[in-house]
Amino acid sequence: MKRAKRTVLRSRVFAIFLFLFAVSLAVFYVWERFTAMELTIRVEELKEEVLRVENAAKKLEIERTVLSSRSRIERIAADRLGLKFPATDEIVVVRPDSRCIHLSEKDRVDGKD
Repeated sequence: MKRAKRTVLRSRVFAIFLFLFAVSLAVFYVWERFTAMELTIRVEELKEEVLRVENAAKKLEIERTVLSSRSRIERIAADRLGLKFPATDEIVVVRPDSRCIHLSEKDRVDGKD
């Protein structure tokens, strides 16, 4: 009789263990599916963000190109700052090995102190 009770007890413990194991597997499966869905949604959100950032970068590149165009810079320099291209006699070439700075054909300044 003790043996029968012991066998029944083992059977019940084993059944409880199997039940808990099955419930644990079910909970794990649901958690895994939920996590996978969350990650899929996050990946899609990040893809959309990448597209937005790439579009913004393209727009900024176009804006940079427009703002740094030579004609625009020359127009702003002339209109706002009053700058102009120098005349030929106003151009000075300074070479690293030269000791003199040529201001014009008439004036010369010696680089020595």
